[in-house]
Amino acid sequence: MHGDTDYTPDAPKKTVVPSTAASRTSVKKRKRNKCWCFLWFFMIILIAWPLSLFVSLFYVILMPFGVCVPAIHELCDILLKLMQCPLNFSENLIRCAPVDCGDPMDDDDDESRM
Repeated sequence: MHGDTDYTPDAPKKTVVPSTAASRTSVKKRKRNKCWCFLWFFMIILIAWPLSLFVSLFYVILMPFGVCVPAIHELCDILLKLMQCPLNFSENLIRCAPVDCGDPMDDDDDESRM
C-alpha cells in the first residue's frame, strides 16, 4: 500500500506509587493546612469583622475631612487598611497559610529600610 507507516502502540506508562513515608507526610501536611484554615476562619469571625466594623465608623466620619487636612488623610489610609482585615484574613484562609507574626528580634528589616 501506498504511504503505509508502521503503527506501534505506545508502551504503557509507568505509574509512580509514592512510598508510604511520603504519603504519610503529605497527609500530615494536609491536616496541618486544614488546621490553619479553621484558625483563619475563627480569626475572621472573632477579630477581623468586629475590628473592621468598628473602624469603618471612624473612617466614614473622617473621610470627608481628609481632603482638607493631610494628617487626617493619612489616618484614613491606616483605617482603610484595618478595614481590609477580613479580606487579608480570607486570602490566607484560602491559601491555608500559617499565621506568621514575624520575628520581633529580627532587625534585618529595619536596616534594609534605611
